[in-house]
This record gives sequence, C-alpha cells and structure tokens, in this order.
Amino acid sequence: MMERFSLREPQVMLSPQQQSRLIDRMNGVELPERLTPETNKMWQVKNQWLPLISKMVIHGHKPSLSALIELERGLYPEQPEDTWSDDLEGWLRDAGLSGIKKADVVRLDTINEFDENEEIQKFLSSASPLEQYIYADINPTAIGVYLYDICSLDMKMRLWLMDEVVIEGLVDSGRLALEELPFAAKSFLFAIVPCPVTLIEVLAGDY
Repeated sequence: MMERFSLREPQVMLSPQQQSRLIDRMNGVELPERLTPETNKMWQVKNQWLPLISKMVIHGHKPSLSALIELERGLYPEQPEDTWSDDLEGWLRDAGLSGIKKADVVRLDTINEFDENEEIQKFLSSASPLEQYIYADINPTAIGVYLYDICSLDMKMRLWLMDEVVIEGLVDSGRLALEELPFAAKSFLFAIVPCPVTLIEVLAGDY
C-alpha cells in the first residue's frame, strides 16, 4: 500500500535498513572522470543532488524527489519523462516512495519553472496533499513561505534540511519560534545550519 504523503502528517522516517540500501546505491553511482557545469548534467548530480540525497538519508529523511528526478536525468538522459527507469524504481522502493509517478513530479517541476509567486500560491491553495508534498521537494522555499504553518514538525525539519534558504526566510520574517521547539528539533536545527550565530541571536531576542 502506498504511504500517505502529506505536509500535515508525521513523516515516515527511513529505517536503518533503508538508509543502508540507499547509501549503497549512492556509492554505486558511476560518475565520468571529467565533469564541468557547462557541459555535463552529471556535474550537478555529483556536486548538488547526490550531496542533498546523502544529507537527507543520513538524517533519516526520504531523499528529495527533485534530487531523484535530476539523478534520473543525469544517469539516463534518454529515459521518457513519464516513466522511471528500473534503477530509479529501485531507489524509490528503497526510500519508501514507491507509487509516486514520475509524470507528476515532472508536471510540478514545470509549474515551478514558469509560474510567478502569485500563481504558485494559488496552485498550492488548491493542490492535493500529494501534490503539496511533491512540490515541497521541488520548491521547499515556497512551502516555507505559503504552507509552513500547516506542516507537521518533522515535515518542517525536512524543509530545513532541503534548503537553508527556508531557515533564512523564517528568521527574516520572525516566524522561527525557536523557544517553542522541542529540544530534539532545536538541536537538529543548530546541527544543520552552516553558522548558528543567527539562531543564537534569535533565541536571545537580539535578531
């Protein structure tokens, strides 16, 4: 049975076995020796998407669907945009993401590329829970702006992990209520930010 994917619901975290299998998959990705950002999509896979997948898996979160689809495009550029390759089906299965259609991820990725902020906000207000969940992986910053308050705590933690811009936006808008977070979530947040000075200032009321 397909898991229920929703921003509001407590997130199903990876088991140690799932983490181990996904780490094995990451280690098995073969990268060309010469990579440049201008000519090779695998450069992004190596320098952006695999590090993001690794960070999420290590912290027990399912890998970003945005990262997985870019991994697919890098490894299998001839693969149709409406079906996953057998390899990526394996990634999804090991991550507990089986049942999510590639065509849906591609469609929402297209919305992110072309729509203005007002259109994105309007779309999110009427999107299904699954669409909101997928879009959070594509544009976590937008979810941090428009739907952060409906997110479960571990969904918020997932957003923090995917893009530090989410945290910066919450700090700048005064919406990061650190004093209300449980200790584990607060510790997690301090552990993942590159520079915790701003968070210390927020806690002290100096920001």
